[in-house]
Amino acid sequence: EQLAEVGRIDAHQLGYNLLWRFAERDIIPYCRERGIAIVVYSALAHGILAGNYARQLQFVAGDQRWSITLFRDGVWQHVYEAVEAFKRTAERAGRPLPHLALRWLLRQPGVTSVLVSAKTPDQVRANAQALEGDISDSVFDELTALSDQVIAHIPDEGNPFGYHP
Repeated sequence: EQLAEVGRIDAHQLGYNLLWRFAERDIIPYCRERGIAIVVYSALAHGILAGNYARQLQFVAGDQRWSITLFRDGVWQHVYEAVEAFKRTAERAGRPLPHLALRWLLRQPGVTSVLVSAKTPDQVRANAQALEGDISDSVFDELTALSDQVIAHIPDEGNPFGYHP
């Protein structure tokens, strides 16, 4: 609101994914009502939605991931179980979980762009393949329902990074 008093806002970039949906309460509706484009980062939730993390996390001391809310003790167990359920949905849909996670974001009202990182050319190609083919609405409904369940166990701390200046 304060920024809008001094200038036009064309886009807002925010962290948003199947495991971090707090912006749906106020930020996303605000942007949609005012025609502000929503640019999403952390689309795969620090790689969690790639489905490659084990139940027992094994980061070295000092690894920045320990400060991320989703990896925290008391939260991770719920996140891990949700990802396992997401993976079962992806298997039934015949698509990799990252494809579903990216396509779910692109279906969200107001989301105009999804930023996704890749460390290798193969990851870039895999991310691009997420845009191919049809995916049933029922798959996205199931992902949303599973997400709704896990969100109840994730504290809203303003951002998922444990960063509070």
